[in-house]
Amino acid sequence: MVEEINQIELNRIGFDSAEQEIEDLPAYYFDNDYYQKASSFSRKHVEFFFIGRTGSGKSAILEMVRQKKEDSLRVVNVTEEDFAVQLLLSSPAVSNIPSQYRELAFKTLWKYVIIVNILKVLYGDRFKWSNLIHGENREAYLLLNKFGELAKEQKTFTDQVFSFLQRIQEISIANIGGIKKQPVDSRNELYELFKILNDFEREGLAEHLSKKYVYILIDDLDKNWTGSKDNVDLVRCLFECIIQLGTKFYGNVKFVVALRTDIFRQLDFRQTEKIRPYVTEINWYDHQLRRIIELRLTSYWKCSLEKALSRFPNTVKNEDTFDFFIRRTMKRPRDIINFVNSCIEEANKRSAHYVSIQSVLATEKKYSRDRMVALIDEWKFVYPDLELWIESFAGRKFTINYSELEKIFEHENRPIKEIIDSLYEVGFIGYYSPEDERVNFSFFSTGKPGFDHTYHVHVAFFSYLDERAEALGRARHSRKNQESQAKQLREDMLDLFGRVLSDFPESVSVSSLKAVILEQAPEFDERKLGYRNFEEFLKDVSELVTLYVAKGITYVKTREIGDDPEQLSLAKEQEPKLCIDPLKLADAFDLVKQVLNAYPNGLTVAHLKHLMLQVDSTFDERSLGYNKFLKFLESAPEIVVLYKTKGAVYAKLIDYR
Repeated sequence: MVEEINQIELNRIGFDSAEQEIEDLPAYYFDNDYYQKASSFSRKHVEFFFIGRTGSGKSAILEMVRQKKEDSLRVVNVTEEDFAVQLLLSSPAVSNIPSQYRELAFKTLWKYVIIVNILKVLYGDRFKWSNLIHGENREAYLLLNKFGELAKEQKTFTDQVFSFLQRIQEISIANIGGIKKQPVDSRNELYELFKILNDFEREGLAEHLSKKYVYILIDDLDKNWTGSKDNVDLVRCLFECIIQLGTKFYGNVKFVVALRTDIFRQLDFRQTEKIRPYVTEINWYDHQLRRIIELRLTSYWKCSLEKALSRFPNTVKNEDTFDFFIRRTMKRPRDIINFVNSCIEEANKRSAHYVSIQSVLATEKKYSRDRMVALIDEWKFVYPDLELWIESFAGRKFTINYSELEKIFEHENRPIKEIIDSLYEVGFIGYYSPEDERVNFSFFSTGKPGFDHTYHVHVAFFSYLDERAEALGRARHSRKNQESQAKQLREDMLDLFGRVLSDFPESVSVSSLKAVILEQAPEFDERKLGYRNFEEFLKDVSELVTLYVAKGITYVKTREIGDDPEQLSLAKEQEPKLCIDPLKLADAFDLVKQVLNAYPNGLTVAHLKHLMLQVDSTFDERSLGYNKFLKFLESAPEIVVLYKTKGAVYAKLIDYR
C-alpha cells in the first residue's frame, strides 16, 4: 500500500493563469462552449467580446483559439507585448489631441490598425510587399504605402499605432512641431484619413478576404488599467470599430476580445442593448469547476482519476471536499485551482503523501487572505472605499439584515442601498431568496438585493474577517494594559506635583513652577496624560490648587478652604471650563493611533471614526469637550496630520507624513 501511495507525486496542477500554461493547456482544457463561440465563423455565433471577472478563463479561451487554429488559419494575436495601451496613453500624441477630435481620431486609429493587420496576415508571410502593386492587390499596396507600412515588415501593433499617431501629428491636430493650422482644416484632414480607410473597407477589403479566414485575438487591454477618460474612450472606440467590421465581414473575420467585467462596466456605452448581442459573459457551474480540477489532476499526476481523488479527504467540516472548495470560490477556475494548489503545497510542507483535512483547514486561512487582496485589487478603480466597507464586517455576524447594515454604515456619505449594491456586485455579500430557496450572489444570479432580504457574507471571506476581529480584540486587550499604565503614571505625576508645590507656601507663577518640576524630574510631561499644556493640567487638578491672574501673569497656590473655584476662569478670560478626564483623552488619542497604525496611507475622517467606534463603541468626542470629531483631531497635531484629497478630509499618523 505504501508503495502505491509513493507512486503519485503531489505536484501542483498547473498555474493560475493561461499565459503560464501555453504548452500544456490543450491537454486539460475544459470547454463549456466558450471556445466554440470564439472559434466559430457562423452567423449563429456573433460573439466578439468575452467578458469575465479576473480568473474566469478569458485568456484561456483566446489561447485555445490561437493554438488550435494557427496552423491552418490566419491569426492576429495581440497581447500586452504587442500593444502597450498605457504606453500609448502616456504619449503626447494622444494627450495633445483636442477633445473635439478625440473620438474620431481613436476610431480612425483602430480602423487603420485592424485593416493593416488583416492585410499583413493575408499577404505578409507569402509575398513580398512589392508584389501587391499588381492586379487586384494594388489598392492594398497604395494604402499600405501611404501610411509607411511597407518600410518595415516587422512592425508591432504598437509600432503601427504610433506610426498612425505620427500621421495625425503631421496634419497638425495637436499643433505639434510648429505647424499650426486652423481647427477646421485639421478636422477636414482627419476626416480625409477616415474616408480613405472607409473607402478601402467598402470597396477593396471584401475582395481581399474572399474565401479567406482571419482571427483577430486581443487580450491584456486591462493591464495597468487606470480608469482614466482616455482609457475608457480608447477601449470603447475599439469595441465600436470591431462591431462595425465584425458584422460586415461575417464568415471571414472573427474578432475575439477578452476584457474584465469591471472594465466593461466602466465603458458606459450610449446604447448598451446594441452591444449585448456581441458580448458573452463567462460563468461556470459547480460540476464544470469540478471537471476542470479532475482533468488537471489526471494530467499532472499521471494517474487515474480514482487514484488522484483518493489523495484527498472525502469530507471537510461534514461537507464533500470538492464542494467545500467550490463553495469558497466565486465560481471561477482560477479560484479553485489556487485553492487546490495551496492544499497540495501545504501537504508537501508536511512531507505527506496525501492532502489531509488539517492541510485544507490551514490553507483556508491563506486562501481567504489572498481572495480578499484579489477582490480589492480587481475593483479598486470602481469602488475606492471597498476595503474599508469590508473591514466594517470584522467581528460581526456573517448573516445580517438591512437595518443592521444601516447601523454599520451610518457614517458613510453614500446611500446605504448604493453600498449594499456595490458589495453585492463585487461578490462580497449575497442575499437569501425565498423563491429560489438559496443565497444568490452576483456571479451566478441576475437578481437584485432588496430592503427585505437577509444578507450573507461570502464564505470565502469568513477566515479573513475572523483574523481581523482577533486583531481588534488584541487591540482592546492592549488598551486595557495601557490604561493601567496611564493610571499609574498619573498617580506618580500628581505625587511629584504635590511635593514640589509644598515648597511654595505662598504662590508661584505657572512658568516658575513648571521649571522647578523639570529640575527635579526631567521626565515630567503633562502631554503623556493627554494635556496640551501645563496650564491645562493645572486646571484639571483644581482639588489641589487655585489659579489667579495678577498683572497679566497667571499664578498658582495650594488650594485652601474658602478659595473661590471661579478663580479658575481668570487664567483665560471667558474660556469655558471643560471637566475633561485626561485618562479618557489619552485613551481616545491612543484609539486613534491603533486604528491609523493599520492604515499607513491614511483614512477619511468619517471612516476613521467609524472604525474607532467598532473597536470602542463608547467613544464620543463630545464627552471630551469637542462638538465635532474633526475638532478633536485638530487638537492633536503631534499625533495626526489632516489633509484634503478630492474634496474629502483624510487623517494619518504623523509618523507616516
